Amino acid sequence: MTEIQRPVGEGARTPNSPNDVRAIQELLNRIPAASGGPSSPLEVNGRCESSTIVAIKKFQWREIVPPSGARHAADGRIEPHRGTLRRLDELAAGTASSRTPPPGVQGMDVPLPFLQMWGLVQSRHTREVGVFPRELLIGIFWEETNFRNIPGRNPRMLGFGQVWSGNINETLNAESGTNFDPSRITGTGCFNESVELVSVLLAHAYRRTGTRDRALHEYAPLAAQRALIARWLRCMTRLQELQLRVGAGSVISDALGVAIREALWQARGNVFSPDLAFP
Repeated sequence: MTEIQRPVGEGARTPNSPNDVRAIQELLNRIPAASGGPSSPLEVNGRCESSTIVAIKKFQWREIVPPSGARHAADGRIEPHRGTLRRLDELAAGTASSRTPPPGVQGMDVPLPFLQMWGLVQSRHTREVGVFPRELLIGIFWEETNFRNIPGRNPRMLGFGQVWSGNINETLNAESGTNFDPSRITGTGCFNESVELVSVLLAHAYRRTGTRDRALHEYAPLAAQRALIARWLRCMTRLQELQLRVGAGSVISDALGVAIREALWQARGNVFSPDLAFP
């Protein structure tokens, strides 16, 4: 068991001890990136710089935050004899395996990685972009399905955005002349259709109502769904603050990945399955 005398990382009540920081930097460097370790080895210098705090948070998102939903965000701090340090020791010693599934899409129930979801929205969302920015669609897809292209608990709710099937044939296709097929919205081969459906449906609602807020309320008309809309918009704002400039072939750095995780967590408020979307 790695011994540290005082907490290491962000918000420690006492100054970080250089010896403790070096021990944590060495331990983090022994964790593979696929298990939440740093993408590039940390400099073992005994200074608790931003790169060390990012590495701590990345590991916590991957291995410490409960997969069923966090009660708190990764705090970037490692306490003596506490959970983060114990988990680091287990993985570094090879006495445990990472709880995160292998990267990539393995069927409808596994979320798309964030970068793939972002790329889909960039390439398939072409209508009313100024009114419904890409970050808003990301908020909808994260809140509704955690980036999974699935039928909902109510089987009439479909796709990344959980569109009511009646809106497809009875409203959208009938009024706009589109030909979306509800049987072709969900599944691993239907990502484009699922993203386009939400984009076109929101544009249709905007033309009918004249404002973004009214269009969103038409998309989610029940009074109980008002909180959902607030979270979608909060997620949009948080992601816009990051000014994301990632495209095809991009790699999300550890620092940006942590910032995106924090934005999604803050927008959604205590419900986050963090690294299923961050291979």
